[in-house]
Amino acid sequence: MLAAVIGIPWVCFYVWCLTRGHMQKYRKYAPVKDAVYALLGYLGTMAACQDLQGNPAICVAGAVLTGIMLSVSAREDLHTGQFYVLPLMICLLANLVIAGVCGRLWGEGSMDGVPLYQEAAVVAITITVLIFGRLAPGDGFIYLACWLSFRVLMPGVSLIAYLLLLFTSALFGIVTWVVRVLRGRSARERFPFTAQIAAGCLMTYLLFGFILAAGMGAVGY
Repeated sequence: MLAAVIGIPWVCFYVWCLTRGHMQKYRKYAPVKDAVYALLGYLGTMAACQDLQGNPAICVAGAVLTGIMLSVSAREDLHTGQFYVLPLMICLLANLVIAGVCGRLWGEGSMDGVPLYQEAAVVAITITVLIFGRLAPGDGFIYLACWLSFRVLMPGVSLIAYLLLLFTSALFGIVTWVVRVLRGRSARERFPFTAQIAAGCLMTYLLFGFILAAGMGAVGY
């Protein structure tokens, strides 16, 4: 049942991709790439929902909304160098509300004995430093939306998940930069970074989803 519920929005995402591809005359293999994007997004969202704590319906809704926002933003950023602000703002607000409803905006942080305000301070400081380091403000808000989703979907490890997101997205960014330089692009030329953040969040969802699923299996769920 959960697989079907999560799958429907990703089918809609793929249909949207096909529509955009037809309108903008993307390359011939774009439908295949879009199918891969949709499949990976679906798998990541499924993994993120392995150990829901709180209202399952709104947690799933938050996971799907975050995944779709990341996929739409990354795809548009790759093709046009920019992305829609409205889906990001809707996702950010929705994740904030969901985190509040689930009680994830007060109390302790994700690590025992660590106050939530310290975890939030780590997130705020790293995003601020990245923006001063030439990260686009919109990408900074995407990092924030991802952290809020971690607070809801994996509250016990949300800070670790956020740090893993920073690491993996930076790693994907370095790989992208190396490939661009090898292809003759300037080493100082900026490039869209939203796809790297989306890939980092996907990897985080998958990793912690597998860990949580394994833990549930170990205790007999």
